[in-house]
Amino acid sequence: MPIAFMLVSVDQESEVRKKLRQIEGTQAYMIYGPHNIIARFEAETMDRLNDIVKRARTLVGKYRLRTRPSEYEEERETLTLVVAE
Repeated sequence: MPIAFMLVSVDQESEVRKKLRQIEGTQAYMIYGPHNIIARFEAETMDRLNDIVKRARTLVGKYRLRTRPSEYEEERETLTLVVAE
């Protein structure tokens, strides 16, 4: 099964986490650091995983980006990592 992780940085983390958890195949947790949510996505196929990740990115895009001092995270709301087995 394809799996992906997404690191998210938003101001309304509790609300975003709740809404991410409503997406099929998604788990979401609050974390500390330059990002404040980590989401895990799992699907039967890579195409389905891509659909889930796109839906999550659209959801996150509706929320204001958190201000961060890190140069690495200049204008990113999310960082998505796909697991290779």
